[in-house]
Amino acid sequence: MWKLVCPPTGEHLSDGANIDVFQAVFAPFLLSAYLWLRFGCLWLRCL
Repeated sequence: MWKLVCPPTGEHLSDGANIDVFQAVFAPFLLSAYLWLRFGCLWLRCL
């Protein structure tokens, strides 16, 4: 589909590489946010 050009090297990045970077960066963030939300809901129920 879309090809992105990296300015320093001029190499083409495929969509697969972009998805891998997205998952590597955002997956831990989303997981921790999900766990914090669950913890918050359980804590509020105990109050």
